[in-house]
Amino acid sequence: MGLILGYFVFIDLGNGCLGSKFGHLGRPSLLTESAVRRPEPISNDIWVGDYDSLWLDSSNPPTQTQGRLLIRPRSASQYFLEWRDEQNLDHEPLFWGEGMISNGQLVGSYWNEVIQRTLPNRRDLRHAPMNI
Repeated sequence: MGLILGYFVFIDLGNGCLGSKFGHLGRPSLLTESAVRRPEPISNDIWVGDYDSLWLDSSNPPTQTQGRLLIRPRSASQYFLEWRDEQNLDHEPLFWGEGMISNGQLVGSYWNEVIQRTLPNRRDLRHAPMNI
């Protein structure tokens, strides 16, 4: 897989549900992602948690990936994100990301392993604390 560098915006739909649109360099159109927190909130922060997630990989023809989205706090208004393949949760994430709150939305960027290999080591979010 080649380099992927993208951007996203998540909105809180309530009841542990998130909606998103995202894109990345080289893709002219935006795609969508839906996520549901599993099973219960583990933090007082509406964004922090583990989510079942489904996102479109392309729209023509439509293809999708079912995965796990992990969101952990970096600070009071910044977050680390990982997207993992539901079938391979113990393997490396498919994507890494960082986001911040702006106008009540979680906005940020994401990237794949091509970029991640060039960054300083980061902890595995599956074992990261839920609170700062």
